[in-house]
Amino acid sequence: MTISTTDQLIEAMAGARRLPLVKHIESGRSNSGLYSTWALPGTPCVGTEPTSAATCSRTSVGAVPLPAPDSGKTWHLLSAAPIGRPFQIPILVFDRLAHVGSLSTTSTSAQSFSLTLPARCTVYEEVSLYVEVYAVGGASAPTVTVSYTNQSGTSGRTGTISFSAGINALGQLSPPMVKQSGDTGIQSVQSIQLSGSSGASGTWGVTLMRGPYANSGGRTAGPIDGSILPVDLGEDPCLMTVLAGTPSTANMSYPMALVLGQG
Repeated sequence: MTISTTDQLIEAMAGARRLPLVKHIESGRSNSGLYSTWALPGTPCVGTEPTSAATCSRTSVGAVPLPAPDSGKTWHLLSAAPIGRPFQIPILVFDRLAHVGSLSTTSTSAQSFSLTLPARCTVYEEVSLYVEVYAVGGASAPTVTVSYTNQSGTSGRTGTISFSAGINALGQLSPPMVKQSGDTGIQSVQSIQLSGSSGASGTWGVTLMRGPYANSGGRTAGPIDGSILPVDLGEDPCLMTVLAGTPSTANMSYPMALVLGQG
C-alpha cells in the first residue's frame, strides 16, 4: 500500500527501521563511472557472483536484510543519509531485480541465458540493464550487444553498451544499456555478445535494476531527480548501493543509514 497521507507517513515513521550500511572501498578504482557494492566487504555481507540466471529479493545474500512486511503493507524508503561526515561522492540506492554472472570477457561468440524479472516487477519501463564486473580481465572495453525482450513482449530486440573507460575493478558497472529505438522497457534478456576480447580472462555479469531512489553522498543527500520520498519499494526489495565514482584515497569505509517504514 502506497503512503499517500500525512497520517500514514507518521505511522510509518513511528515504526520505522534504521538500517546501517558500511561498505569498504578497496584500491584499484578510477575516479569515474559507476561501481556496484554488491561484492564488496562490509554490511550487508558480500554478495556472490551468480553462476546462473536468478531473480533477487530481500533475502538474497548481499541485499540489505529486511523481514517480510506486515500483511497488506509494503516497504517504503523514508531517508538515506551518511553517518558522520558527508561523503566525497554520491552513493545511490537501487533495487536489484535479477542477475547472471560467469560470462566470459574474452569470447566473441553469443553467450546465451534466460534472465527474467521477479513477479514483483511489473513496470518494465523502470528497468535498466548493466554489465557488472565480477573478476577483472583485461583493461580493454569492447562494445557489448544485448538481445532482449522489450516492454511489449517483443523478443529479438538489440541493445548496446559501451564502457566509458577501461575495465579496472571488481564491481565496475557499465553505463545502462541503450535500448533499440522505440523501446521504453525491458522484460527479459537472452544473450550478450562482445565485439572483441577484453584482453585477458575474467568474468562479467548482466544485472537488471530499478532506481536510483536516493543519494546519500556527494554535495547533497536526498531524493533523485526531484522524486519525493517516501518511495514505495513493494514487499520484497533487494536493496543495494552503487558508487557514482570513487575517491582517490583507497581503502576507506563509508557508513550510511537507510530508514524504511511500512505503509
